Amino acid sequence: MSLSPLARQVIRDLTQLLESHPRAALESLRIASPVLIEALQRLGNDALDRVQVEIQLLAWLAKYPQSEQAREELLEIGHGSPEGISS
Repeated sequence: MSLSPLARQVIRDLTQLLESHPRAALESLRIASPVLIEALQRLGNDALDRVQVEIQLLAWLAKYPQSEQAREELLEIGHGSPEGISS
């Protein structure tokens, strides 16, 4: 998951504005912060959802063993990559 294009653009614009006009950047941040907070909360919620999917998938794989190829493919779908997942 990643930030929406709008949130990324707001962050880029605020960063550029902060370099050239710090006071204006602070006012813009005050106005844009609800949008950024919402985008970051969604990103955090999606990350938590992925952790839960991974936990459930590993439990299912422990109960119903699969071939190594099937296991790797399932983990890749559920996590994005089988590396870094311990069983």
